Amino acid sequence: MLNSSFCYQQSQRLTHGIANRDLGLKRMVGIEMFLPPLPLQQEFAQRVEAVEKLKTAHRASLLEFDALFASLQHRAFRGEL
Repeated sequence: MLNSSFCYQQSQRLTHGIANRDLGLKRMVGIEMFLPPLPLQQEFAQRVEAVEKLKTAHRASLLEFDALFASLQHRAFRGEL
């Protein structure tokens, strides 16, 4: 958020110094930020949760694939195929 042009412009006005520019916490609290409506925040949280579930399922599939491939390799090297 602080890298957005909206917040960055505010931070530049609040930053002090020339060579070593400083934006202290006391001045940083004065930066206005966008706050999405609560329903939009909730929808975002639901999407993040859905993505996390997909990632978990994908990791489980990869582990199963690795186990099956290792078994196949083992059988191939023993001449059982």
